[in-house]
Amino acid sequence: MSLRQMSVPAGGAVGALILPALARYLGFGAVYGVLAILCFAVAAFAWIWLHEPPMPPAVASRQSEPEPNPARGVLSNGQIWRTVCGLGALCVPQVVAVTFAAVFLNDIGHLGTAAISASIVTFQLGAAFTRVWSGRFTDRHRNRRSFLRACARATAAIFGSLALLVALASVAPGYAGPAIAVAVVLMIIGSTAASTWHGIAYTELATIAGMKHVGAALGLGNTFAFSTYFLTPLVIPLVLDVSAWQGVWFIAAAAALVASFLFPTPTSPDTGVFRRGPVTVWQQSTRNNS
Repeated sequence: MSLRQMSVPAGGAVGALILPALARYLGFGAVYGVLAILCFAVAAFAWIWLHEPPMPPAVASRQSEPEPNPARGVLSNGQIWRTVCGLGALCVPQVVAVTFAAVFLNDIGHLGTAAISASIVTFQLGAAFTRVWSGRFTDRHRNRRSFLRACARATAAIFGSLALLVALASVAPGYAGPAIAVAVVLMIIGSTAASTWHGIAYTELATIAGMKHVGAALGLGNTFAFSTYFLTPLVIPLVLDVSAWQGVWFIAAAAALVASFLFPTPTSPDTGVFRRGPVTVWQQSTRNNS
């Protein structure tokens, strides 16, 4: 799951590296032309490569049996609701960073196009690396819930510190230079932390739901994530008008802190994150559906 999620910031890093230069020298027509070509290429790859694998007879016979509505089991599971709500809340700082980082770096840091692109490439590549690392780390230590909470709290601490530094720069002009320099570094680190956790959250969500309900659970998680992706860019400009950049980063920190309390507790017996010995997907789904 983390390898799949790694592709998102990796693609973002490539875009941040290439698209600004295209826009500067060839115009936005070239930017959207390249994006359109890439979309057609991806559609062609999907058509060529993605096929349903042959289903073993035993699995086919089980799937032919009538089953209750999978959404009912998902919607009645409190741990799933806590996970998707935490997932949605923790998407807020990520969307703030990805969507408004360039504006912040230009407005506060007075950086040019090359420096802004380099900053975005840095945290996107960092996010790609940490997504793969976090997947391996939590697979080995079986601590997905603890990791999600720790990641949320780290994001809250970093963006909270960023908000304080921006506020300091606005009220103490003598310290503005060093404060802004540190703020830019914190923004890069915080943006990486805010994008590290995706594969872990979706894996935990699938584990809680079990094999029979995994599609409905992941769909619900995506509903909360994309609702955040839609609403956050609408709200942040209003916050920026009212309370400047310190208010924006404070909102991001507050959302991450809320997420740390929404995720299910690590001591819950349902996922067995602290149990010794391997737990297979089949064993997990059997526990969840028994």
